[in-house]
Amino acid sequence: MYVLPALSGTLVGSKHDLTGLNRRAGVEAMTGLAFNNYRDPCIYCHVPTGLQGKVAVGGQQIQEWNRYLPTGEIQVYESETLRSRIQELGPETLLCLSCHDGSMAVDMVVTKPEGWSVKDEAPLHMKIDKGGGLDRCTQCHDGNTAHRMDAVAIGRSLMDDHPVGVTYPGLFDSTDFYPPSSDGRFRNGVKLFRNKVECASCHDVHNPDIVPFLRVEQKDLCITCHNK
Repeated sequence: MYVLPALSGTLVGSKHDLTGLNRRAGVEAMTGLAFNNYRDPCIYCHVPTGLQGKVAVGGQQIQEWNRYLPTGEIQVYESETLRSRIQELGPETLLCLSCHDGSMAVDMVVTKPEGWSVKDEAPLHMKIDKGGGLDRCTQCHDGNTAHRMDAVAIGRSLMDDHPVGVTYPGLFDSTDFYPPSSDGRFRNGVKLFRNKVECASCHDVHNPDIVPFLRVEQKDLCITCHNK
């Protein structure tokens, strides 16, 4: 069975390209059944062209993105050694969690493309979650029917993940951390958002070349920031 490869350096054909999952996996079991195929891989995160600033959803939309805020309480990272308390998660991290925390379906967008019709709606809208229920991706992605998805089903607790939403310590500690450039970037592509570490600091959702969508190889990732 031929499996369509992801194009190098681009979202197209990657696991984040929900319009091409059938072709990538070589099956006809997901698109149109498990989620809506909006025929534009960008729309699952980005507000459609021409509709920016025209969407009003009473504060439930993630700022500047075509996704709703994750529902339910998110347990942020806590530790006695964490130097600054996490006050809130940035929109870049909330965007990732809107799919990966399992609180809503992967195709649940604020604004659907022009011309979208009710007749195009899929019967199921799947969530990336380890729990039971017919609307969970892991019902099939169990390692037997399809490849496991446990690693990407992050859930609502971030206690076992790298801190996000935290002010980067290297801004005031040049002993244990390397300072970024004035625009919050490091030479290898890792970057800060408003002086904070977010999911997208280390992950580039558009580029599948370094699994899992990392900006730099894992062996070099930690020492980008940590002076050890």
